[in-house]
Amino acid sequence: MMTIALGGTVMLMVLKGQGKSYPGFLIFAVAAYTFYKIILSAWNVVKAGRMKQMLLTAIRDIGFADALVSILSLQTAMFASFGGDNEFIRPMNAATGTVVCLMILIMGIRMIRMAAKEKKTEVYRL
Repeated sequence: MMTIALGGTVMLMVLKGQGKSYPGFLIFAVAAYTFYKIILSAWNVVKAGRMKQMLLTAIRDIGFADALVSILSLQTAMFASFGGDNEFIRPMNAATGTVVCLMILIMGIRMIRMAAKEKKTEVYRL
């Protein structure tokens, strides 16, 4: 469901060619926070990758999806703040939005499959 909502947002953003514009130097704070989320997400992937608990995997994937959406948001904000050629901005936003949506969709499908597998093995343990 989240991928459908995000896909609709990406389509509107690409069709209208708009992004969030932050006043003054606030764009640099947004960029710093985005990079913080990326680093934290990568750290959690490494840390939780060793553990095979479903809850930790779900939390890790949510953090990773949040970091991906932050990257997309930062890209559109930077294009809106610093401008550029519209012939370049739309394809870049479309490409980044498509990759982010696909990665989140793949994570969702993988989590559903892992939960079904875990549920099946739980039945056999009883």
